[in-house]
Amino acid sequence: MELEEEPFDRENCKCYEA
Repeated sequence: MELEEEPFDRENCKCYEA
């Protein structure tokens, strides 16, 4: 999973790395 500039990665970024 890479950190790309997505429209939901900003606030959901924590949900993905959690």
